[in-house]
Amino acid sequence: MVFSSITFLLFFAFVFVFQWYGIALLPERMRLRALHYFLLLASYFFYTFSVWQYGLLIAITTLIDYVAGLTLGYYHENAPDSPRSRRARALCLLISLSMNLGILGYFKYTDFFSESVIALLNSVSPGAVSESSRYSLLLHLILPVGISFFTFQSMSYTIDVYRKVIPVERDLLRFALFIAFFPQLVAGPIVTAKEFLPQLQRMPQFNLERMRLAARWFALGYFKKVVLADNVAPVVDQIFGAPHGLGAIALWVGAIGFWVQVYCDFSGYSDMAWGAAIFLGYELPENFRLPYLSRSITEHWQRWHTSLIRWNRDYLYIPLGGNRVGYWRQKFNIFFTMFVAGVWHGANWTYVLWGGIHGTLLALESGLRQMLRNRQNLHTTEERAQDAARLHHAAPPSNYFSRKWPLDLLKLAATSFVTIYFGTLFRAPEIQTAWSMMTAMLGFGAAADASAGLAALDSNMVWLAAFVMIAGQIIGWQIFERGRFQNLLPAWAETALWPVFALICIQIGASDASPFIYFVF
Repeated sequence: MVFSSITFLLFFAFVFVFQWYGIALLPERMRLRALHYFLLLASYFFYTFSVWQYGLLIAITTLIDYVAGLTLGYYHENAPDSPRSRRARALCLLISLSMNLGILGYFKYTDFFSESVIALLNSVSPGAVSESSRYSLLLHLILPVGISFFTFQSMSYTIDVYRKVIPVERDLLRFALFIAFFPQLVAGPIVTAKEFLPQLQRMPQFNLERMRLAARWFALGYFKKVVLADNVAPVVDQIFGAPHGLGAIALWVGAIGFWVQVYCDFSGYSDMAWGAAIFLGYELPENFRLPYLSRSITEHWQRWHTSLIRWNRDYLYIPLGGNRVGYWRQKFNIFFTMFVAGVWHGANWTYVLWGGIHGTLLALESGLRQMLRNRQNLHTTEERAQDAARLHHAAPPSNYFSRKWPLDLLKLAATSFVTIYFGTLFRAPEIQTAWSMMTAMLGFGAAADASAGLAALDSNMVWLAAFVMIAGQIIGWQIFERGRFQNLLPAWAETALWPVFALICIQIGASDASPFIYFVF
């Protein structure tokens, strides 16, 4: 069920009305429990709407970590410091993680590894595995929607209970709702147990100002998805589906188009998920914060898909030693954490290579920052005193910002180039296609005419969407990082404009809605 579909809007309208008006008819002592039952049933209905078997998978994942939590809680309470208890807790965590990752790996990577082995055998001995044999060796599994998201979410609970960060959740209903809560179930953000389980301890409160905020977030995400991402998607699909023979300009149009599409699609889902959760009285963690205003790759990953990056930091980077280890080990930890994020994205060597490239860039930037800090620390106390004296007697640097903004603009351009250029690798169906496109984009092996194939593309749609997206980032910076333009209209006027907004989206939105990109992750 896609957030931008009429089906979802009708489903959500029913959930909203029943939660706030139907549950209220019950005695107060029954409301919280009834709400949890209702939201759990609604979440399972949402997830199994197209494929009912998905419900079995999420139920299995829920039971695995619920039992693991109870087991860990038992050993925490009974001789927690004994060697036997420590070994038992470690074994329990290992079994839970192995089962979760085993299920994820089976559905997501089995055919990928089989394909890779077959390709390796055929490269060593051509024809070693025939096409018919290859087909029979593959399982042809259908990847359950959002499996990577709810698997990581469930594992966060077991790990935090093992670390004694959170208490054991003994209520199966609450725990099952934490795993299956439908607004963020299929494409994030990744919600950890310590963020969401405490919210289930109390009855949500209806608040008109919060409803107003929820409407804004949902509308913003809907606009990003239906008007920007879905209108650009056909152009991107056309270019990446048949890139051979296209000139460098057309290929850059495709890369920039995907740069717009993937952000508006994924952040659009996150905005709608955030808005839907607020409508129901719950809070989800932030997942995007103006990533295309970043001035480095490090800053980009502090602003893009932050729930995944935060999960990797807390449950992978820090356990590996984080920055408490030696220089080279720390750089490896940075690289490996991003490499795993690349593998998380999908079963394709393009994601593996993309994660490795970004991991390398993050490690290099970390080394560069450390080198610059070390150089700054070489100044003696006397030199710093002389610098302070010169600054004290010098005229105020009236042109400070005029000297700084060109450097910031250059950093922004370089970061955008990296994300757009290597985004080609993320979008391409395989490495060979990505390599041919990326070399052609730099002028190597491209068509003699740089504009070849451009006339057949709706490139104006890409440029218009890119302009709107960049303008949105700048406006967002004014709103979220400078605190401007808050509540420009009274509530009644804002509410009156929603039908106009909906009509505009219907008129200029794409006629064919495409699935959210991150559904397959």
